[in-house]
Amino acid sequence: MRIQKTLIYLSLITLFSGCGDSEEKRTVFIQFDRDIPFSAIQLMETDVVSRKSKPIEGFGIDSVRHGITVVLDQPTMPDLMVYNYMNIPLYLAPGWQMAIVGSCADVSQVTFEGDGAEVNQALLEVSALKEQHSKPYPWELQPPQFLERWERYEEGYKDILENLNEKDTRILNHLWNSQRGLERLQYVMSHYGISGERSIPEVFQDYDQFDFDPELLRLGLSSYTHLAVSQLDAVIYPPLWENSSSAAEKAESWARLPSVAADHIRAMDGDDTFKEYLLAAHISKFLNLEGISAPIQSALDTFRTYYPKSNYLDGLEEKHAKLMSLEKGNPLPELLTVTSENDTVPIASFYGKVLYIDMWATWCKPCIEEFPNSVKLRQDYAQEDVDFLYLSVDTRDRRWQNYLTENPQLQGIHLRSLDIRDAYDRWQNAGIPRYLLLDK
Repeated sequence: MRIQKTLIYLSLITLFSGCGDSEEKRTVFIQFDRDIPFSAIQLMETDVVSRKSKPIEGFGIDSVRHGITVVLDQPTMPDLMVYNYMNIPLYLAPGWQMAIVGSCADVSQVTFEGDGAEVNQALLEVSALKEQHSKPYPWELQPPQFLERWERYEEGYKDILENLNEKDTRILNHLWNSQRGLERLQYVMSHYGISGERSIPEVFQDYDQFDFDPELLRLGLSSYTHLAVSQLDAVIYPPLWENSSSAAEKAESWARLPSVAADHIRAMDGDDTFKEYLLAAHISKFLNLEGISAPIQSALDTFRTYYPKSNYLDGLEEKHAKLMSLEKGNPLPELLTVTSENDTVPIASFYGKVLYIDMWATWCKPCIEEFPNSVKLRQDYAQEDVDFLYLSVDTRDRRWQNYLTENPQLQGIHLRSLDIRDAYDRWQNAGIPRYLLLDK
């Protein structure tokens, strides 16, 4: 297969205006090879509350120069994705002009030129170094192996830092410290648990230490955002519900957790900006997990009371409003889908009878594992007026088609969403598998 080469130029266009705020804005222009369609290029950022990856705000297309634009008010750390398999971490700042030269098939061949070349080259090298040490997965390692791998990783990291200036070193240290902290936290949670069932060795005793820095959130560093939100699962939630003895008590305790944890976060000592962020992340998490309930509504009311001008509030209100639109009695939002015969159809064309919807993907192991239960359920309701609709969120049509051909026992209506992000957003889907039941 021929390796496709691309040349991507990032140049800066300064926006001049009489207003002070506008003068600070800068539009970054990214030009790339004309063989690459606009649909292949994505500039992604991580939502600091939900942790979801999304297209960066201010994103636009310049068809004349065959490039994309993004307006920046401050430095940011997005990911440049090409063809869904080349992921380049970037550090962008207003005023920069640089070029990215490399292969779409091999990120190790990517090089940077111009402003920010050194720090972006180093970021890419750190990501490549981390990828080299990613297998086997951390949770498959015993503690000595886990620690030894991080020692090797650190040696390579120090080599990368040798030729960087103080500012660039600080940027890389943000990435390094957040990646290290996140992986240690996840390792301890998976290997030892967080309920005291296994004693944690002294070398890992600092696993839950975390320094909150609003500047790093604003920078958009995804590993730091994940580390910040992980404090909920590692530190906040366990003592509030895992001490319950029976399964029934745990279930009841979990149901109360949204409001109990909200009160606990508010009562914590420390920086109020961290409590504001943690409470917003907590509410977002449970809106995704459980939808709307009395305890979650109570937690949201608490946030509205204490942080009426919070930058996080609009996002929470939007999420709440979308979930309210999915409450019982409301029509399910429309999606554009394609059939296994490659016909484009609106999903609403299948409404009108009781409809059981199974959202899945060929890469989702839990989805596949549940299919035998779905087949049995269809058999149990064979005499009822119920249609079974399997909505795939696969991005690869051939893979989806092949799975259906190889599994003819999965009978029913088979559709694939044409816009995966739209499907997740309109139906407020936090993950798959997901099951919905629609009446007539």
